[in-house]
Amino acid sequence: MKRFCLCLVICAFVSFLFAKEKLPYAIYGLVSENEENGSNQKTLELSFYNLSNKEVSDFTAVMFVFDQEGNSVLKNKNSLVLKFEESVLPGENLTVLVPMDSYVYDAEEEYFEIEYLYVSIIEYSDGTFWYDPFGLKRF
Repeated sequence: MKRFCLCLVICAFVSFLFAKEKLPYAIYGLVSENEENGSNQKTLELSFYNLSNKEVSDFTAVMFVFDQEGNSVLKNKNSLVLKFEESVLPGENLTVLVPMDSYVYDAEEEYFEIEYLYVSIIEYSDGTFWYDPFGLKRF
């Protein structure tokens, strides 16, 4: 019986590994401080990597941004949704800088943390789409 249970667990784990869809992207975000004109404005540096074999024509990134105490710093919403209409060739990456002052309560807050960063929609140049509206395929 033990052997059967162990085989069942191993089969379930192996099927989970193979059933999991490979993401067509990788994305990383970092909030850095930009000291201009004596103010400490925050800038989001977002790097999107196209891991598919098709050209990306645009994509939408979703993220949650918190302060040091774990409170959302976003104005009037829980998540930050940013659409980028940029071409990204297969195997290439795109890095964009986004000023945070229009999205957060206090852009001079000392510390911002990005959590649960994912891509919800990718549109390819051939007119096809890839969807993950809630970021469930990322994990």
